[in-house]
Amino acid sequence: MANPLSFLNLKARVLLVVVGLIIVGILGFAARTASVLRSDLEELTSAQLSSQVEFIARQMDEEFQFRIDTLNEIAASISSEILVNPDQLQSLLTQRQLPSTLFPFGIMALDLQGRIVADVGSNLPDDRRRALVGDPDYFKNMLLRDKPFVGVPFKSPFASRLIVPIAVPLRDRAGNVVGALVNPVNLLD
Repeated sequence: MANPLSFLNLKARVLLVVVGLIIVGILGFAARTASVLRSDLEELTSAQLSSQVEFIARQMDEEFQFRIDTLNEIAASISSEILVNPDQLQSLLTQRQLPSTLFPFGIMALDLQGRIVADVGSNLPDDRRRALVGDPDYFKNMLLRDKPFVGVPFKSPFASRLIVPIAVPLRDRAGNVVGALVNPVNLLD
């Protein structure tokens, strides 16, 4: 069998080998460049996503802390006499001008059993006023830790949305926890 390159002279053969090597070099360079660019792009995307997550987490933390501080302020302003009288508690909460931008789903006052005794801005029907509120784990944790607690998201029993409850203790004069103020927060807001 004859060599297919036998009809080419030496110069043409050398030129063909050089062109072949150049093509292989260019393909190798392109593959290496693509690999480096992919790696750099992955690092850049990862850093950008991490930065966005940090920003969102910091913003949520600040918003939750502001809500907790506001709820603590409201809880501190409620006297022991009002705590034992749901009608007076309802009246007091109604008189407070709560910003709807901060509390779009209102706040609820719960007794030690986790039942709603008063609410404002939550638009609850009267028949749900004494209802046991959702998953009481956040309420139990608040009672056990004796401090404000942000619960895990759960589906609201009163609306078809996922909410995160923020609970702060209501205390009597002796400092004993006698209930809680709860603010349901919709994470999509």
